[in-house]
Amino acid sequence: MTVRRILSIVSMTLSLAAVSCVSHEVTVREPIDMAAYPADAYVATNMLVANHIRMALPDRWNFKKKEKDDDKSTWFQIEFNGRESVRGAFRFNHFEFPVSLNRVSEKYGDLAMSKFIEKELHRTEIDQKDAFVIFGKLEEPSLQRASTVIALDESNLAEITLVGESQYFTTKPQLAYAISNTFKIMPGDLSERRLKGTFSFKCDDGTMRWVDDVLGPYRSKGFSVGGRLDNGYVLLGVAQVATTRFNDVVKQSQFDVPEFETDLRFAGATYRARAIAHTDLTKNFMHSVFFIKHQGQDYLVTVFRGYDSGHDTDAKEMHTVPAIQEALDKYFYFFNG
Repeated sequence: MTVRRILSIVSMTLSLAAVSCVSHEVTVREPIDMAAYPADAYVATNMLVANHIRMALPDRWNFKKKEKDDDKSTWFQIEFNGRESVRGAFRFNHFEFPVSLNRVSEKYGDLAMSKFIEKELHRTEIDQKDAFVIFGKLEEPSLQRASTVIALDESNLAEITLVGESQYFTTKPQLAYAISNTFKIMPGDLSERRLKGTFSFKCDDGTMRWVDDVLGPYRSKGFSVGGRLDNGYVLLGVAQVATTRFNDVVKQSQFDVPEFETDLRFAGATYRARAIAHTDLTKNFMHSVFFIKHQGQDYLVTVFRGYDSGHDTDAKEMHTVPAIQEALDKYFYFFNG
């Protein structure tokens, strides 16, 4: 059973746990006080607010958009590619009937973690809401799982599941608690991606929203945001880079506008940038890529603009279109912590 397979069955089994009468054996330990696992450090350095949900992760962990074959309850994924990799997911589960968290906690171990051993459950409270955290081990392959289920109201449950290699949560039990304790319901229409020591994003008017964290060769601390602007959809991205060669980060041969220099208004400042651009008249989109430098660090800024119909802008000037320029300038900021 792979990490991916474990994550894919969580939503189905949580639904079954809400109604099942199957008995099981899980060791119920003493309740835990989440005050012992403060969320402040993670919130200050690596935070996401999306769809009224706030969560935060340790440094070098990432939030990823859901994949095509994920079930509809999955809102986003969690990923860490260190010496011991960890994957996870955040899910929102809605039921058409009242759900008892006590009943779910009694059945969860058998249904969602039937192949796991040494299962231990702790009841707790997160964001002033009743919750439980359950740990378990899988012998083959050697994996550990930590799942947190939070009762939002009588018919909605939030679920945070992390699956790590080997003895990951045995040596770091506090990590699963602290990540779960970053969960918070947020009011309004805020979307925010906060990363310490680099450019971050915040929009509270619904214009732009976080889309995905962007990783890859030469890139780190990157993410993209998107929204409907100016006759179509606009996707904006930023990442720290360890290169200033366009061909290291994109297929430069696909860009029909050769390298040029320009001024880029971004995050409240004007940067001198090197750029390339491309226009696809058949598919009605434009794509521009910029290298800028901030405080001695190189950054890649990307602008993708898809049109509903037609276009009236030179690709070299797309970043100066008022609505796009305002989004680049207004919604991004440099976060020092």
